[in-house]
Amino acid sequence: MAYNNRGILYSEKGEKELALKDYNQAIKLDPQLADAYNRRGILYAENGEKDLALTDFNQAIKLSPQLASAYSNRGILYSEKGEKELALKNFNQAIKLDPQYAKAYNSRGILYAENGENELALNDFNQAIKLNPQFAEVYSNRGLLYQQKGENELALKDYSQAIKLNPKVAWMYVNRGIFYVLMNERQQAIQDLKIAAKLYYEQGNPAYQQVLEKLKQLEQ
Repeated sequence: MAYNNRGILYSEKGEKELALKDYNQAIKLDPQLADAYNRRGILYAENGEKDLALTDFNQAIKLSPQLASAYSNRGILYSEKGEKELALKNFNQAIKLDPQYAKAYNSRGILYAENGENELALNDFNQAIKLNPQFAEVYSNRGLLYQQKGENELALKDYSQAIKLNPKVAWMYVNRGIFYVLMNERQQAIQDLKIAAKLYYEQGNPAYQQVLEKLKQLEQ
C-alpha cells in the first residue's frame, strides 16, 4: 500500500514517471491490489497508452467488481475510442455501484451532450454539482451546454465559477475565451486566451501553439 499511496501523491504532483514506478512496484508486491491497477490505468490513459490502460482497468474490475471508479475510468476510455455504448454501460454501472460518485455523472453528462441528449446531460451535470459543489470541471461542461442552448448568461456564470474554483486549468479559460469571441467581447477573450496559453506552456502542453494562433487572429 505504501508504494500505491506514494504513487498517488506523485500523480497529483504531475511526476508521472515516478508514479508509474511506484504503481509497478505496488502491483509487484501485491498482484491483487485493484486500486493500483486502476490508478496505473489512469496514468497510461493520460499518456495515450490506451491499450495498456484498458488492460489495467479490466484487471482492476476483475479483482474488485464493486470498484465504481474503475468502471467510470473504463467508460472514459471507451468514450475516447468512440465506443459510446460501452462507455454508457460503464458509466451506468459506476453510478449504480456508487450513486454519490460525482465524476461518473460528469462523464456520463459529457457523453449525453456529445450524443445531443441535452436534457439528460444537464440532469447529470446538475447532479454532479449537487454531490460536489467544488467540482470545477462540471461547471465548465454545463456552461458549454448552456452556451449551445443559447442561455448565455447562465453559460458565462458557469464558466466563471469553474475558473474561480480552479484557476489553474487552461481549457476552462479557453472555453470562456471562445465564448467571449462569440459574444464579440474581444478584450476579455484575449485576456482569457493569454492565461490559457501561459498555463499550457508551463505544463508543456502542445495545445499552447493552437491558443497562440487564435490569439494572433484576435490581435490583428
